[in-house]
Amino acid sequence: MYDITNRNSFLNIKRWLKELLENTDLKCVVFLIGNKIDLVDKNEKTREVTFEEANEYANDNNLTFYETSACINKNISLVFQEMMESKK
Repeated sequence: MYDITNRNSFLNIKRWLKELLENTDLKCVVFLIGNKIDLVDKNEKTREVTFEEANEYANDNNLTFYETSACINKNISLVFQEMMESKK
């Protein structure tokens, strides 16, 4: 998970993904979640990571990608539902 209003949090994803893949079953399903979409809904200028950039990174690394907001419960249920279905 990264903060879409903080580029550094997105840039750290590469390191986290590398560590994850080195230390887990390679068959695991990995999600890339961009959080705090509510802040961008209020002011688009707060966005530091575009949807397209993150989606491309997810596609290149075989990750399931969503943008969410825990604050306004946007896409949270969808993400958990997808996670549960991916375990089957």
